Amino acid sequence: MSLVRITKAILQNEISVLPISAYLTGEYGHNDIYIGVPAIINRNGIRSILEIELNAKEKNNLISLSKLFVSPWNTF
Repeated sequence: MSLVRITKAILQNEISVLPISAYLTGEYGHNDIYIGVPAIINRNGIRSILEIELNAKEKNNLISLSKLFVSPWNTF
């Protein structure tokens, strides 16, 4: 269902806020990682990533999750 919704937003040039996996370049204090975040989608794909305010628990969860993805790649 999510892929259908994202595709519809792109093909119909909607300006929709959807949860997607996006490459972060400083958003939420992270770089060089793809992670699920809310973003504005249109015909060009990701128009912008929305940085919502996170509470302490959510910030810690995001940090823990990002470490799971980054750590294995550091061994290469």
